[in-house]
Amino acid sequence: MLEYFLKTNPFAALKMLPMAFNLLTHKRMPLLPKAVKGRHQLNQMFHNITTGGSR
Repeated sequence: MLEYFLKTNPFAALKMLPMAFNLLTHKRMPLLPKAVKGRHQLNQMFHNITTGGSR
């Protein structure tokens, strides 16, 4: 989200800092994202959708 806000409207990111700080301190939002399980299957589904592959 930070990357999105910095590219589109950096001042909106500044307004979100207090909420982000509260979420981080109460362990409601991790600092780093978790790894996606089944990433290979997800990539295969997107590949099949975009190329019209086998069902």
